Amino acid sequence: MLTKLIQFFKNLFSLKKSANMTPAFDIEPEVNEPVPDNVEIELEDSQETTQISQGQIYEEAEPKIETVISASPEETPLEGALSRADDIVRLCTKSEALTDVDSKTYPKGDAEPKSLAHEIDRIRVGLAEDILNRLNAHNSSMLRFPPIQRQQFKSGQWRSYTWIDFLYEADSEGNDIDYDFIAKNVKGAHLFRIWFTADGVGVGIRPGAHRAHLTREKLIAALPEKFEDLQPSAGNKHESFYPLRLKGRPGQKNQYFAVWYSKPFKTDEKFFETISANWGILGEILNRFRC
Repeated sequence: MLTKLIQFFKNLFSLKKSANMTPAFDIEPEVNEPVPDNVEIELEDSQETTQISQGQIYEEAEPKIETVISASPEETPLEGALSRADDIVRLCTKSEALTDVDSKTYPKGDAEPKSLAHEIDRIRVGLAEDILNRLNAHNSSMLRFPPIQRQQFKSGQWRSYTWIDFLYEADSEGNDIDYDFIAKNVKGAHLFRIWFTADGVGVGIRPGAHRAHLTREKLIAALPEKFEDLQPSAGNKHESFYPLRLKGRPGQKNQYFAVWYSKPFKTDEKFFETISANWGILGEILNRFRC
């Protein structure tokens, strides 16, 4: 009887102790503190912040990402973009790659070479206009640039080289100056020529081409030594067979006193600076021997 009484009190004491203790497996409930409206929460790995209202705080939606629209391609130059002069050189190279240079024909047809020739001339004309607007001194306001009359030769080959010629409109006595492309005039124009081939760009003077030209030798004697005669060929082969791919005309005195640039200009501005620097030297001589 005494033993049962002792056991009764032990059980009673144990029940009271258990009632005052928190079970080991119970977890304290999470308390959500109120969040003010329009709080800014910074996102990891981002410089942006997202506005979150109190009604959204318990949602697990992805944060809204704002899209920033950059300037148009025309306003943002691409890395490694070419100047227009470099672009002409690239197109000349591309045209030549489509050509069988021995036969001057196009194994895959001439549609693409034709398109390239017209694109080269389109760029050439725009570039010539911009150069003319930038040249100054030495009566540069009297300069003009003539068109290239054809882009396809009798052989069927499309032009894969080009040039820009500048000449004075009138001589010192007010007489019109003849462009004289076919070299029939002993007073034909001396030309400030920018020549483009797959080998690069030349800047210099192409003297009047008639073999008995009246002032050609005087003009040549006045040129600085750095403007060497690059001797365009009058041969009938494809231009790739000749140094710097410079090709003149049969029956003419083909000379070209120039500095040659084989590396890219990269920007139009660098190209214009090069043209202006050479004009500063050559313009005075051309103006002196206007005829």
